[in-house]
Amino acid sequence: MSNDEIIRGKLYFDPEDPIFQSHFPSFPVVPGSLIVGHCLQIIQNSVHINQQPIIQTFNFLGFIVPGSCDYTFEITASRVKCKIFQKEKLKAKGVISYEA
Repeated sequence: MSNDEIIRGKLYFDPEDPIFQSHFPSFPVVPGSLIVGHCLQIIQNSVHINQQPIIQTFNFLGFIVPGSCDYTFEITASRVKCKIFQKEKLKAKGVISYEA
């Protein structure tokens, strides 16, 4: 891993998933815990860290509805800056740190 690496990808939250029948049923939104959980999983699979990641901050700037999202992760030696976009709008951002 270089000192400053950027990874990009897509997340997909299946609109048919039963969780969306109960999480704001008239306007289904993706729970924040699912979004953060996916970010942690991507980091652990992509960055190959051995330490436990620590969520420093995570802010939700708008609702993420089921469907496709884009992500950009800026990776440094000790942390990952996460950005989640939907329809080109920043919907969530956070910092997850770890000991390199």
